[in-house]
This record gives sequence, C-alpha cells and structure tokens, in this order.
Amino acid sequence: LQGSLFEVVTSEASYLRSLALLIEHFMESRELAGTILLREHRILFSNIRKVQEVSERFLQDLERRLAESLQISDICDIVEDHAQQSFSVYIDYVRNQLYQEKTYSSLMETNAQFAIVVTRLQEQPQCQRLPFMSFLLLPFQRITRIKMLLENQQMPPMTGPPPSILCLEFQLISWVSFCCLVQENSAEKQVSGVGRD
Repeated sequence: LQGSLFEVVTSEASYLRSLALLIEHFMESRELAGTILLREHRILFSNIRKVQEVSERFLQDLERRLAESLQISDICDIVEDHAQQSFSVYIDYVRNQLYQEKTYSSLMETNAQFAIVVTRLQEQPQCQRLPFMSFLLLPFQRITRIKMLLENQQMPPMTGPPPSILCLEFQLISWVSFCCLVQENSAEKQVSGVGRD
C-alpha cells in the first residue's frame, strides 16, 4: 500500500518531466512548426498545455501531502478533488487521439521536411531514443497507469474496511479511464464506417 501511494507521487513527477520535454522540445520547436499548417500543429498537440497544468497542480498537492509525512496513509481527498475538477482534460485529449495519429502518419508520408525535422528532434539525447509518437501518447498512458496504481492501493487487507467504503478516487479514476476508452473506440468506429455502403 505504502509503495503504491509513493509510486503515484514519483511517477507523476516523471510524467510531468516527459510532458515538459514534449512541449519544449517538440511543440515549441519553430523548425517543426515551420513545416506544417497551424491546423495540423493544433491537431498534433491538442490541449497538451492544459494537461501539463493539471499534472503540475496534482503533483504539487501530492508533494505537499508527502512533506507532511513520509508515511503516506491516504491521498483519497487529493485524487477525488482533481478527478472531479480537472481530469476531464484527459478525455478531451483522447477524443483527439485518433485524428492526431492520422495527421502524424499522413505528414510523415507526404511531408518530407516534417519527417526530417521530427526524426532529427527525436534522435537528440534528451529523448532517450523514444519516438515522437510515444510522447504524444503520454496522457492516455498516464491515466491508465494511475488507475493501476490505485487498484493496487485499494486491495483491502483482511482486517481493513469493507469494499463498500473504499476510497472514492479509485471509482473516479476508473471512470476517467473508461471515458477515455469509450471516446477512442467511438472515434475508431466512425472512421472505419466511412465509405461503407
């Protein structure tokens, strides 16, 4: 339990660093922006700045709780608050994910200058050999990762509270993750149905 709670904090910090790299290294690259249309740039990066802001506030609250005591016993109130007020940005991001992937694939196939710049950027040391698309997938991967960590946290001991009063944050994160999956599957069905008689 303690390990899972601590990992929520440390992994959020790592995730935030990766988001910063995506924004500073790729999104804010003038060279990259100069190879594509503004509309294409917006599709590729979606609302990633809002996702970053949500992560920053979430981490600040988690670290504040950690500073109070190294023995974290509960983060229910923190995750509940952020899930209710802020985590909808993940749903907005995933709604765009299919269009993001299609735009990226199209640009790589038809825009040689874009492909050259992306390849050069992702080969730089700070990317640690990770491709550009792996950074774009970070928000979706993060919300599912939090869900897994909270599932581990919510495994009650034999003498613990009954499942009916388990922390609300597990239900909320599960809901956010489920909504992301629904939005993704819905978009895929819409695209796959185009052109079919």
